[in-house]
Amino acid sequence: MKPSGRLLSAIVPKDAVPDEVRRSVSSVLSTHLRSWDDVAFAGRATASDDPLADDTWVIALSTDGTLAVGGRLKPLGIWNHAVKSFVVSGGDKFDGPRALLYDRLGMQT
Repeated sequence: MKPSGRLLSAIVPKDAVPDEVRRSVSSVLSTHLRSWDDVAFAGRATASDDPLADDTWVIALSTDGTLAVGGRLKPLGIWNHAVKSFVVSGGDKFDGPRALLYDRLGMQT
């Protein structure tokens, strides 16, 4: 049986996360009385071991231990959200990058 979970493909400074992702994530964070300033971790992860699988932004308010590129992520908190961002160009709205938002995130052992 293949293990579930996303593989961490990159660790990214939270200030390098695209504006549209930050805005979408911040909107969800506000429902938990939190803001972008509360974000402790940002990165990119793939859905599987498939190198052709799309990367997704991964955002967490806290982490349990050190997260390492190539490791399998494990949600540890009470809540998580799938967040879809949008890009507006020339009056048209397009799907933007997706993000997974966690209150606490760790690595599978």
